[in-house]
Amino acid sequence: PEWITTAKGYLDGVGSEDWWHTLVGVWFNFEKTLGFPDGAMQSNWLSPKAHPEEVKYWIARGRKYEKAPKIKSLPAFIQQFRKWWAQVQPHKHCDPEEPWPLLKNEPEDPDSWSDVKRGDCNGIFMVLMCLSWW
Repeated sequence: PEWITTAKGYLDGVGSEDWWHTLVGVWFNFEKTLGFPDGAMQSNWLSPKAHPEEVKYWIARGRKYEKAPKIKSLPAFIQQFRKWWAQVQPHKHCDPEEPWPLLKNEPEDPDSWSDVKRGDCNGIFMVLMCLSWW
């Protein structure tokens, strides 16, 4: 799809670090493995509940890569991003007593990743966009 070519081009240009380009490549392969899901289907979206306001702002203004949202408070953005990311994780991946960092255990049931295994322009891509603004 055209959106993924444009998105990959943007993300590739955001950083020069090897880890960033590796992340973008892994994301692209993730989308490819999922068959480049249709962004119109809400079943492919990450939950918008608790996502940073900057995500809503960017989407509402047409997803213009050249107009990233202004982050008024980086600590507040980071806190909200972490809350959102933790919320879509499998329950066994999160410690209710210590929400961050996430636990590095792997849930026994692969289906427990279903809330995270979301491709398209409203899926994991939005996580990468948040990281690109950071």
